[in-house]
Amino acid sequence: MTAPAALDLVTLDLDEDGMLRHPDSDRQITDAELPETIRQLLSLPVAATDLLVFVHGWLTPPEEARARMARLVQLTEQAWAVRRALYPRLPDGLRVQPIALRWRSDTGYREAMARTRNAALEGHAAHVLAALLGYLDAWRELPVPDGALPGRGGQYLHCVGHSFGCRFLCQALPEAGPAEHARRPEHVMAGPVHRDERYPYTVDSVLLMQMAAPRSTLARGGLYADLFERAPVSGPVAVTHSRHDRATGLWHFLAEGHRGIGTAGLRKAVVPVHRIRMHPPHVPYADADLHHRLIDVNATRVFRAGRFTRSGAHSDLWHPHSAHLLLSLMDRARETTRTGGLPANDPNPDGT
Repeated sequence: MTAPAALDLVTLDLDEDGMLRHPDSDRQITDAELPETIRQLLSLPVAATDLLVFVHGWLTPPEEARARMARLVQLTEQAWAVRRALYPRLPDGLRVQPIALRWRSDTGYREAMARTRNAALEGHAAHVLAALLGYLDAWRELPVPDGALPGRGGQYLHCVGHSFGCRFLCQALPEAGPAEHARRPEHVMAGPVHRDERYPYTVDSVLLMQMAAPRSTLARGGLYADLFERAPVSGPVAVTHSRHDRATGLWHFLAEGHRGIGTAGLRKAVVPVHRIRMHPPHVPYADADLHHRLIDVNATRVFRAGRFTRSGAHSDLWHPHSAHLLLSLMDRARETTRTGGLPANDPNPDGT
């Protein structure tokens, strides 16, 4: 079976304040203009079955961000074509619509930390993300919870972040949530209610690759605990780490006083952490591996290249293994929708 023809990659560019820049004029798009501008820039193909939003990491040139997104989609489509049977819930006509959200990452480490946070809080990135998700949700064919209708079963929405892009997503997703839960209610897009009545739309899965953030940020009271407490995410969140990642190991330690998630994995979280190893491309993920709200994926055996360089294996992501994990999360999202959700999002009693 050959890989399906790729859909055109769409890029959305943000400035230092997290405001969307028009690709033709490079002017700032105001909050009021966002819905119409995104509608013009992103015409959602009927052929798309899965919508994939990618946010790159620190010190990533715009063209490199585009190339990384294209490579991930290519690997995903190839993996699906070669081992179709490993993803039984994905449609025969799988078509991934890639969307790269690019931010100004050419800055110092601490400024990058502040930018990923402030772009969502003091800036406009959350509004951009809300407008994007709101548009996608309003125009996509919504998945059918009970699976009663025939056909491909709707269009699913997934987010992938790398390095500081994980911080960006973890900060912006809760801020793009419903008005009664968001710190900036004016950022929220209205939309049809489905699945969780608190949210006008939902993201079906999140993959955070080599996250450049402290291990405690997803714990109770942590900077990104809201990802599980009020963000519009209905499916699993998977977080990868590799001990060969020097960027989130040594350099993260020198900058922040401790190793980051990308090297050491998760220590505590506001919801229970399920720990697994990244599987080879031919080994299926069991339902028990992915039927969790938060999954810590040990990718040490896979993310190894460059481990003796300055950043180590921090960007050694582009393997069939990564595509296999992403496809498995996409496949899991179908089952999550059919059965009515993941285990209850109750607070984790011991924070482990």
